[in-house]
Amino acid sequence: MRGISFWSEGDIGFHPDLWLLALVEVHRAGGWLMLHAAVLMNCHRAVGLTGVSSAGKSTAALRIAGEGVEVLAEDQAWVRPADGLTVGLDLYLRALPDTLARFASHLLERSVGIDHHGKPLLPVLEPGQSAQLQTLLIFGLL
Repeated sequence: MRGISFWSEGDIGFHPDLWLLALVEVHRAGGWLMLHAAVLMNCHRAVGLTGVSSAGKSTAALRIAGEGVEVLAEDQAWVRPADGLTVGLDLYLRALPDTLARFASHLLERSVGIDHHGKPLLPVLEPGQSAQLQTLLIFGLL
């Protein structure tokens, strides 16, 4: 049986990145991959928008959501490549204040705080929802 072990010297404890690494590796061993993407769903079918940070994934998701498509994940999801099942992890939708003001000003009043990038935290997502990933679009390749 394979396992994952951590060790630290002294009473330092574990760095949060080690916990994330452990979580990712345990899930990967079970057939799941972490996906850095905004994921939109309609009728249990999903499209993922992935790419580098600041490529416009959240802005695109916000604009598409304005047309009635549900946001499954804004930044983080798990996908099982064997069958395309995708599960959203995010608790909040986050976007820059000017983006929200332009495309979804009605959501600004629902903000419950600000993240470390200065983006309002909007509790409009339901973590744990799932859908079948049909397409993955990659932003920012050029």
